[in-house]
Amino acid sequence: MIRNSVHVQNADAVEVEPVVYAGMADNKQVWRYRPSEDPAYGVLIAIRPSEVFGRNRSLALVLLGDFLRNEARARSLAAHFGKAYLRGLPVNRPWMLTEHDMRNGILEIESRLGLTWVEKANDYVEEDARVLPVEQLRSAQI
Repeated sequence: MIRNSVHVQNADAVEVEPVVYAGMADNKQVWRYRPSEDPAYGVLIAIRPSEVFGRNRSLALVLLGDFLRNEARARSLAAHFGKAYLRGLPVNRPWMLTEHDMRNGILEIESRLGLTWVEKANDYVEEDARVLPVEQLRSAQI
């Protein structure tokens, strides 16, 4: 399995394997292709229309949830990721996002919001927090 990591300052890596997301012109389907687990034609990821969230945020929730495999982290980033990265995707034409696009978008949003993801704590630590991530881990007894 091929894995890539990117480190930003003291932040934990966003570690993922290569993946490609392709949206269809009907705006209701997204296909994912992850070489280590998906068939050659990819896997369909259903996008459910939301009465609460717009297209970009709904799509961001689905893509981030699948990419990060962490729903809490995906929910934290979805609104910002949708506005910054998905707003420019074509509405009635096919589009594609790569692992590189996703990873860089996540790291930029986290950096802009001053968030550091601590994998062992499965939570964010704000950069200006008085308690260092190491101390939070100790207090959580992880």
